[in-house]
Amino acid sequence: MKTESSALLDVGGRFRARGTLEFPALKRGLYSMVLACTFSAAMSALFFLAFKNEPGLSVRTGSFLRVLANCLVLSLMVRKKRKSFRFFGNREASLWLWGLFGTLAVLTFYEGIARSGVALASLFQGLSGVVLIAMGPIILKQKNSFRTWVALIGSLAGFVLIKLNSNQPTSFQGLDLCAVSGIAAGLAYLMSAKASKNNSAEVIMFYWCLFCLIAHLFLWVLTPMQWPMGVSTWIFLLVASVLASLSQYFTTVAYALTPAAPVASLGYLTPVLGLAIDLLIFRIPHGVTELVGSMVVIVFGVWLPFLGADSVKK
Repeated sequence: MKTESSALLDVGGRFRARGTLEFPALKRGLYSMVLACTFSAAMSALFFLAFKNEPGLSVRTGSFLRVLANCLVLSLMVRKKRKSFRFFGNREASLWLWGLFGTLAVLTFYEGIARSGVALASLFQGLSGVVLIAMGPIILKQKNSFRTWVALIGSLAGFVLIKLNSNQPTSFQGLDLCAVSGIAAGLAYLMSAKASKNNSAEVIMFYWCLFCLIAHLFLWVLTPMQWPMGVSTWIFLLVASVLASLSQYFTTVAYALTPAAPVASLGYLTPVLGLAIDLLIFRIPHGVTELVGSMVVIVFGVWLPFLGADSVKK
């Protein structure tokens, strides 16, 4: 038996359009998103350490280093096939829109952190899942099953429980930026999933790097960035940037191999892993609400999508 989706990943790492998605590809997509969430949570922890070392550090410095790390990772990925690799892919509109929305999401997310705090900025990132499940059937032609609706709504509810009771200081300044970031992220992932039908993950990463690099250089001319002073801060930022690049790559693979809605619900695993890092590494205590929210995310956002994959037979 096969399930509906948009693409398969071949041995060489390239995506090719298909009308169906076989069982192994579905599972690989979900596991790719788990890896992406793990890298994202580790990245956030390292950025936290960097800005704790130097509180006055510009948040755009972190996002710019992330862009540079993406460019480095991309160059390493394509170096063996640089003669035959087509950076611009098939130049379809979804690639350009992915670059545009992805850049908008990154810039507004980091500025939202600076103005409203990590908790509220992360909370509004939950809007991306709402955008994905609402517009996925229209843009990607992927029908959402009842199980998918339950998984996404349940994981979103758990995500809200985690973030609403956050101990991190927040203000309501810049909430418009946070909301724009969440909506732009959802639109970007939709465009990424659509573009992955006929383009490789490397091509999709290239468009993001291109748009982000141009935007950061333009903003750098307007307002120069403050660079880190300490060696440890540099190390935290550089490692975090590489982890962010790996997270983006595996997120791209996940959206290419698996329908968008289950991947979106699984994405809420990131704050759960963040709570675990807080407890185990930073020794930051959390209340019952956060723990209940984490369990809700694990049940609805992780267990239900994998249960759906396990129910598909070859």
